[in-house]
Amino acid sequence: MGSMMVVVVLHASPDPKVWEIVQTATLAVDVALLATMIVSLRQQKRLDWSKWRGVEVKNLMFLGLMSGIRTMFLVGMGV
Repeated sequence: MGSMMVVVVLHASPDPKVWEIVQTATLAVDVALLATMIVSLRQQKRLDWSKWRGVEVKNLMFLGLMSGIRTMFLVGMGV
């Protein structure tokens, strides 16, 4: 549902300010997801990378990639 909202909002407005607001909010969600993952792994005593499951590694890689793209947009790279 959230991704549909982002697509509709960004498609409806060419205003870069709107894009900045949406990307900033989404980046905040990315950071919250990362924090949640760290807390969860700590509670399970699995902070060591060797104890991670494949899905956790893939989630972290995807989250890092998307956060990096959002951050580059927000600092003006490629705009």
